[in-house]
Amino acid sequence: MTKTSNLNKPKIIMKQLKTILNKKLFFLFFVLGSAVSVQAQTNQSITETFCQGFSTVRNYAIDTVEGPNGTPGSTYTWSVTGPNSGTAVLSASIGNPITINWASAPSGSYIVHVLETNNGCPAALEVTLNVVITPLATPAFTQVSAICSGATLTALPTTSTNGITGTWSPALDNTATTTYTFTPTTGQCATTTTMTITVNPNIAPAFTQVSALCSGETLSALPTTSTNGITGTWSPALDNTATTTYTFTPTTGHVLQQQQ
Repeated sequence: MTKTSNLNKPKIIMKQLKTILNKKLFFLFFVLGSAVSVQAQTNQSITETFCQGFSTVRNYAIDTVEGPNGTPGSTYTWSVTGPNSGTAVLSASIGNPITINWASAPSGSYIVHVLETNNGCPAALEVTLNVVITPLATPAFTQVSAICSGATLTALPTTSTNGITGTWSPALDNTATTTYTFTPTTGQCATTTTMTITVNPNIAPAFTQVSALCSGETLSALPTTSTNGITGTWSPALDNTATTTYTFTPTTGHVLQQQQ
């Protein structure tokens, strides 16, 4: 009986190994709390892509159809390769499931390896998950020129010059210098950006008051540049026969009245 048992033992082991090698493995990765199940044969790879810094903690599991921790008697060994792979923090190198924190990982392509052994014997070829971390783009906009308080302020574009869509906040204010924040629409690998629009206060042109004169006396032309450097024009035409209020209109659109 002992000899028969020993003769059959290699056949039993090979049968178990063949069964394990032929089974389907399940690679699961959880995104924002929702499990996405991907069925793969051994030695087949799966690809996961996400934006740098977004949902950086991932949960990974394999073979969960056999049980919450995989196939009974199996040991699962995990590793990560790729650029700066040491920045990917594994909760454990052996176990099932595990988590990987990608928060510090720079953009690039990584490979998550998992190798299963069952009761000390190789149970399957290595299964890999290709992880592609896409770099974040910064929305680009043409800077809005400074305006004078009260001047028209055109709505800011909702699509950046490099093709990123989103919204601005707070609401536009043409009376005060304000910093506006652009928030990209969800689903784009892009960061927020800001733009400060300068609103300059209105400056009143200053002039030396013209002295009173007698009707018919010579009235010199009023200066077209104020003492504080603002240029413009006067209206109406000068009249040396009647007391008149003249209006100075600066080229910037501001108005000051000067009485003769």
